[in-house]
Amino acid sequence: MSTRRLLRILLGIIILLSSLVGLSVSPAAAATTRYVCKNGCSGASPCYASIQLALDHANSGDEIRVCSAGSNDTPKFYDGSKQMLYVFDDNISLVGGYNPSNWSAPGGYTVLDAESSGRHLTSKGHPFSLERFILRNGEVGGGTGAHGGSIYIEGTTATIRDCQFDNNSSAGNGGGIFFFGAGGTVKQNMFYDNSAGSIGGGIAGNNQGSGSRPILIIDNSFTNNSSSQGGGVGLYNLLFDSVVEANTFAGNTAANAGGGVALINNVEAVAQENIFSGNTGNGRDIHVSLNSSFSTQLINNVLLSGGTALHVTGNGAMNIDHNTVRNAVNGIRINTSGGTATLRNNLLTESQTGLRVVAGTVTANNNHWWNNTTDWSGSVNPTNNHYGNPQFLSAFHVGPASAAKGQCPRLGHVLVDIDGQDRPNPATCGADEQYPVDLIYLPIVIK
Repeated sequence: MSTRRLLRILLGIIILLSSLVGLSVSPAAAATTRYVCKNGCSGASPCYASIQLALDHANSGDEIRVCSAGSNDTPKFYDGSKQMLYVFDDNISLVGGYNPSNWSAPGGYTVLDAESSGRHLTSKGHPFSLERFILRNGEVGGGTGAHGGSIYIEGTTATIRDCQFDNNSSAGNGGGIFFFGAGGTVKQNMFYDNSAGSIGGGIAGNNQGSGSRPILIIDNSFTNNSSSQGGGVGLYNLLFDSVVEANTFAGNTAANAGGGVALINNVEAVAQENIFSGNTGNGRDIHVSLNSSFSTQLINNVLLSGGTALHVTGNGAMNIDHNTVRNAVNGIRINTSGGTATLRNNLLTESQTGLRVVAGTVTANNNHWWNNTTDWSGSVNPTNNHYGNPQFLSAFHVGPASAAKGQCPRLGHVLVDIDGQDRPNPATCGADEQYPVDLIYLPIVIK
């Protein structure tokens, strides 16, 4: 018997028993759209002057629309720490940027300024979504509320899309957003000048708590964020697969490890199709500390920050496939305590050392090397190597005469390149696939 059919039968039994004992089963209340504007809602109802007041009246599934002119919210004490907003019900949708004369579609953004006296939003156990807000000057200090300078999420899921996080800070983890025992999707947002005292200047995630779920970080920009580990993003002790995909990381700083991204002791973390430039730290672009029981995947990334671009430590397994690394001191540095790393179809160019193995078991096959002072060093014996000028047309796109074109056997799990173009077999080594039709590539622009 199918699960769906069984559920229908059980629901029918419940309704029948309810009728027998004189009880009525009421349908779920319809979701309500609520309106917020400090200067009035131009006739839309129900209307509130503050978002928190709308949240206090909201029921599960309600949508709260907020005007561009903003609200009267200020940080107040909720649950032991100061925040502007606290979510009390499930599946609340918060959308900013509306004009009170037209509540049908947002045309701008709503600014929430915490004025360095608390965070913007907390949700513990209640799923929510947030869209079209500018969240700035959130700040949390020491103690139990030290994490999540702008948003703190615990034991639930959240979708955060098309927002901007500016100048937020935390003494602990997650200068912008902190996930604790939580998950969700962070997509098409901008993170500028956020900082954390420990992990994740822009976003941090630790899924050891109850309610752990995957964290998906997709198509965002991270610029000038800072922390001790993971200047842009720091994910650690994750218990579910998580993905960092199609983001740009520029000018981020880690005092210790991972100027762009730090992946620490995670389960099946994947970083793919990201572009890194101008980041600083030990592992200027990516630092990975491997989990002994699981693997990390790096696919179709572009690492341009110099120094040691990718730094790998820990004790676990790692696949490094179809990445482009240029102009580094050490393009990839591997120093694992019993860990294993497999490098395939990468393009390693113009570095002092393309691949440096300090410790660990490393297999390198079908990689392309060009214009490095030393292609590889340490305990590694690469096979099926390819050489020659890749003919860069931009920071990472290669031209029709590229020596890397058609040199690397297509991998079954890497069927497209960083731009989403199909990979033929054999494929071009590195993050970019070269096609017969000449394309004009513009310089990298941070959105």
